[in-house]
Amino acid sequence: MQTPVEFIMKEVRNQTILNNVLSSGRAGYYVPNKELSLVKSAGVKLGIAGLGLTTTQVLYNRQLTLGNVLDYGFGAASFTGAGAIASGAYTITNLGVEAATGTSIGGNVILFKW
Repeated sequence: MQTPVEFIMKEVRNQTILNNVLSSGRAGYYVPNKELSLVKSAGVKLGIAGLGLTTTQVLYNRQLTLGNVLDYGFGAASFTGAGAIASGAYTITNLGVEAATGTSIGGNVILFKW
């Protein structure tokens, strides 16, 4: 049988643990903040590199194509939450289209017979 002091100490300990869990906002879940920040940092650096490569392509070819405009638009959108998902989907799809047809999405839109 517990003494009243032992019971109170046990309840205080349980309440402290509960408060710590609830105040973190993630009851029972581990959130790898350090790992997520590393992924986000890498994503930002890759986004900046992609925009730099698009700029280099425009300057080298001395023309701005629809494909470059799409690359700039999705590259800029990649710095937002939902835009990152859309940008990733566009990039993967564009690589697949270019591998299959030899022309990017922007080039295929221009080649399409209206």
